[in-house]
Amino acid sequence: MADAGTSTPLFFRDDDLLGLADDDVRALVGGKACGLFALKRLGLSVPSFVVIPAGHVDAFADQQPAIAHAVAQMAHWLAGDDDINAVLLAIRSSGLDEDGADVSFAGVHETVLGVPAADAAAIANAVAVCRESFVAHRAQRYREQQHLCPARGGAVVVQRLILPRCAGVAFSRDPQGAAGAGDAVVVSACLGLGEGVVADRAESDYFVVSNTVVVNRHVVDKAHAVFVADGRSVVIDADATRRHAPSLTDGELCTLAREVRQMEVALGTPVDVEWALSSTGFSFLQVRPLTALPASTAVATTTPRYLFDNSNIAESYPGVTSPLTFSHIRDAYAVAYAESARIAGVSDDELSAVQRALSTMLSRIDGRVHYHLPSWFSVLALFPGYEQNRAHMIAMMGADDASPEALALVPPPPKRTVWRRLQMGLRMGARFAGRHRAVAEFSSSFAAFIMPLEDADVDAMDPDDVVALFIDARERLLRRWQAPLLADFLAMLWHGKLRALCHRAGVADIVVADLFAGGDAESVAPARELLALSRTLRSRRALAARVIATDAGNALLLLRADPLLGPALARFFRRFGARAMHELKLEQPSWREDPTFIVRQLQDLTRRTNGAVVYDDRANDDTDADLDPNTDDVLAADARRTAAEAEVNARLNLFSRLQFRLLLAAARTWTGHREAMRYARARAFAVLRRLALRLGDALVLHGVIDSRRDVFMLEHHELCGAFTGTGSTTNLRALVALRAGEHDAHVEADAHHGEAPARVAFARGVALGPPLPSSTMTAPSTAMTTSAHPDADGSTLTLRGTAVVRGVARGPVKIVRGPDDADGVAGAVLVCPRTDPGFAALFCGARALIVERGSPLSHCAIVARELGLPMIINVAGATSALADGVVVDVDAGSGIVTIGSSKTIDVRDAE
Repeated sequence: MADAGTSTPLFFRDDDLLGLADDDVRALVGGKACGLFALKRLGLSVPSFVVIPAGHVDAFADQQPAIAHAVAQMAHWLAGDDDINAVLLAIRSSGLDEDGADVSFAGVHETVLGVPAADAAAIANAVAVCRESFVAHRAQRYREQQHLCPARGGAVVVQRLILPRCAGVAFSRDPQGAAGAGDAVVVSACLGLGEGVVADRAESDYFVVSNTVVVNRHVVDKAHAVFVADGRSVVIDADATRRHAPSLTDGELCTLAREVRQMEVALGTPVDVEWALSSTGFSFLQVRPLTALPASTAVATTTPRYLFDNSNIAESYPGVTSPLTFSHIRDAYAVAYAESARIAGVSDDELSAVQRALSTMLSRIDGRVHYHLPSWFSVLALFPGYEQNRAHMIAMMGADDASPEALALVPPPPKRTVWRRLQMGLRMGARFAGRHRAVAEFSSSFAAFIMPLEDADVDAMDPDDVVALFIDARERLLRRWQAPLLADFLAMLWHGKLRALCHRAGVADIVVADLFAGGDAESVAPARELLALSRTLRSRRALAARVIATDAGNALLLLRADPLLGPALARFFRRFGARAMHELKLEQPSWREDPTFIVRQLQDLTRRTNGAVVYDDRANDDTDADLDPNTDDVLAADARRTAAEAEVNARLNLFSRLQFRLLLAAARTWTGHREAMRYARARAFAVLRRLALRLGDALVLHGVIDSRRDVFMLEHHELCGAFTGTGSTTNLRALVALRAGEHDAHVEADAHHGEAPARVAFARGVALGPPLPSSTMTAPSTAMTTSAHPDADGSTLTLRGTAVVRGVARGPVKIVRGPDDADGVAGAVLVCPRTDPGFAALFCGARALIVERGSPLSHCAIVARELGLPMIINVAGATSALADGVVVDVDAGSGIVTIGSSKTIDVRDAE
């Protein structure tokens, strides 16, 4: 269809360009579309498609009125004789230099699956997602790594989506050059959509076909499949009758191999093909040259040897983390897991075999703390029950989509005799039987150890004594951390088993979340105490008016001078002073060190009743009934929990009800222990922070560094080495300057380009080569990519995530990334990239909580449930799509955030 004002059509149908040469087609519609036209020329089965040329992508993405008819015409043509309301589309980017002979751009640009053909707004939104991916940080970084010119834009393919029995990828040559398979066709296949293979979202079979013989097959338990629902791709449980069978028969494999080799011959190059198999036979969705084929004597540089992921650990160590914190936790994980393994009966010889893995469990990439997944798997494989609980362990680490390449880096578990396994099983059984005693003993011994350190006047101590105390405290903490690890593991284990039981009974995740409503975990205590302080302050109207009228520093003086609130505030800081936002980072001041943070929250809570200013010098009305915005929700938490239990029980038989009762009790108990242990860790970090800063004072006094906080740019052995003579340099000022420059560069990169990907892989080593393209390990998940979806009339936009705590709320957005953003939260919808227990102080006056990345078992999810605060997690891109003051409606039952108005209001003026 040609536009009246230009010679270039608004879109091309799949038979429009068959007579042009490939170079001309690529220049018009990009590499991916060029491959589709090549497949059509070969007479192969390709689902119907149209291509929007690069010059018209903006018009479609921005829903310009001039193209409305073109959108409708395009959609109806793709639907053909079928009901357009039943037709779904796959909308794919097609970069102008994508799918070339040297660079593939695999996984760099976006694809959106499951777009309704009848929904013009959804089509436009998906086109916009593809357009933005051409200039996104991931694409820019890939271009820099490949020494390419800046982004040239691209076209967009709109293709009819077929729902196949199975799908995957096929290579006309083995891309790794494996011996004996170089001329064979290699096939990966999963159930459902091929995204299960290309994005590592579902288990996949692996086959090698030479001529007409299947010479190698690796059939796995395919427990999951990817399909589409509600306009996005989702992972579902696979059909039980198909999960253990080969995804393709030998006949189907030979047919596929024959087609793929014909493509190689016709195109004159080895090819990488995406295919799908439905009731009508094979369809082909993409073909591109197979890049980076290694020489027979060379090591394939696309094979990952180092794989890092921070999707889970970022809750504890978000953003850029200091060298002092990293050096401490690197040792802490190594020592704690080695000690735990010994307790489980792992021998010293077995531990020696994974010594390198123990020392590399944590890594610091671009300033961020990551798990090194191969090291983790190597260590976890030592523990009894690894094979049975592996899925729960991987999910706990946020690595549930780890690719086969990653798992191939992991050595098999040690071979143990039956007698040896029996011994370990008995030891683990004894350990399990004494689990509650172990927690109680840890709690009492930890309190006896930590309280004198918390009360010590370290400022009056000699620096050499502080060094000795710092070294001794670290060593004792590292060697005594088995009970917290046990609590983490058992909370994960019981929660995983409970969730699995509920899923088998058809219980939704939000109902499982409600099972944990109304508890009384350690993490929620500061929020409840803060509400109590707020109520006390509000009852003293004259003082309240003065407190909210001044800055936090003066307000603190007023509160401390008050005979009622002064002692109450002191008790609060005595009990919770070790807490902080990002409290497990040594560089982050605790509430005791910076009490103005809590004072600011008190000012906000006192200033508002349900979003309105309630105190001034003339106030005399009784507002006590509205002091706590969450009071009704707190009272309703127990009712939600009871209703959830009743719903689950109604779906179970008698035996399963008994199992449910036991699993629920264990999950609640160990979730509570986990929260208490988390605060123990925060107290330990607060002590280490005080000791480190005291050493910083001594170094400043002697002119070695410029500021006491410079110590956070040193590793712990460098800090102590300045006193003990064991450091490798005495020029600490230069070392601090170097690392501070790197730190600032990482922070600035985040500010300009957004956070780096959660997962990154390297082939040659972190310092020796650029990261591999994300698709080498796992491509971004369409199901987890959130963008604003316009309604049909264009009046509202919606974001979607996972509901964790039921409830509805309306209010202005307040985005909080760290302590500097934490003013004016009361009366607002709190939006965070991620959270930790220190954020709980902000929950008291918030109307709802939206988190970009989180877990239903996270510390803040537990607090939100107990406070009855509506919460939605995994709303990817929320901090980019929203802005302070934008009014949103939150439906935390369905996981939907609606932006109902373009109006923004100051949070401080919210009604």
